Amino acid sequence: MPGALETGKEYNLKIIVEGSHVQCYLDNALCHDFHLPINRNVYASATVDRDNTKLYIKLTNPNGSSANTLINLNDYHVTDAKLVQMTSGSDRDENTNDNHYNIVPTENALPVSGSKFLLTIPAYSFNIIECNIAQGSVNTETGIQVPEGISYIVLGNGLLSRGDAWGTRAVVDDYGLPIELTKNDKGYTLRYVDDATKFFGLASGNEPYTDISGDDATTWKFTLTADGNLALQHIATSLYLTLDGNNNVITTENESNAAAMRFISAAERNNIIAKNPWEEKTDYCESEDVTEKFLQNADFNPINEYWRVEMSKSIKVIEGAAEAYLKKVRLATIATIMKNK
Repeated sequence: MPGALETGKEYNLKIIVEGSHVQCYLDNALCHDFHLPINRNVYASATVDRDNTKLYIKLTNPNGSSANTLINLNDYHVTDAKLVQMTSGSDRDENTNDNHYNIVPTENALPVSGSKFLLTIPAYSFNIIECNIAQGSVNTETGIQVPEGISYIVLGNGLLSRGDAWGTRAVVDDYGLPIELTKNDKGYTLRYVDDATKFFGLASGNEPYTDISGDDATTWKFTLTADGNLALQHIATSLYLTLDGNNNVITTENESNAAAMRFISAAERNNIIAKNPWEEKTDYCESEDVTEKFLQNADFNPINEYWRVEMSKSIKVIEGAAEAYLKKVRLATIATIMKNK
């Protein structure tokens, strides 16, 4: 709207926002009418060849955190796939004359199948998925296909972990434990990587524990709820995972009550912990709790030197707690001596 604002004059302003639609009024006259750009986590496009046998999916994540993305092929299913990916730790990284290979594409086979599969798209990445596809429906009893391997699982408002009840009751907390996901002919098994023989499953009473044996008790599938969230469902009982008011993992028959879940990498989990480091939550009177938290939540790595780094952190915290406690005792002793004099 042409014109200018006059100094010292009062104006009536009104802004109406409906979704991404914004309208601005000045003295009841419409002066701006526009739509805000949509901020997406992942931008995607797809094309197929003329024979409808090969599908190309392009996925770009311009954000600083990874995104779980569901690929739904409807009346087609994947028979074979590969992933070409370029990613970097920062959106400011680039190739230069001195470093031509700072950011380079990598190509790997993608172990996915079926009509629906979930992919974790890394932060600051450009991805091309080349799929061989075929028409026809496929068996969906095992649910949505997700990548196998080790990751952390966010369930509701916390990270999947183990708690105090018998030491193996499933809970969520601020730290989580790494979980290895493995696909079999029935579905998926989830195993905490510090125990090679036991799995995440349902005990008697359908309570989730982390040290369960038996295929029927420990086989899960990933489903998409009506509100679009990914959920974890027990195949034998059809129960979903959810949380009670004390962050215990429990089960529910109703899909609408299922806790939303997503996968995150070790780096993302460490970023979460960095915002609430357990060192800052401790004091001289809580050194025992510090040790317990370390034993429950150490960042276990079966390839490297296990808990070397985390143990070093824990020792420093306990040493600091001991020093603080001794200082308090010394001050109390001095105060008592001075008082007696």
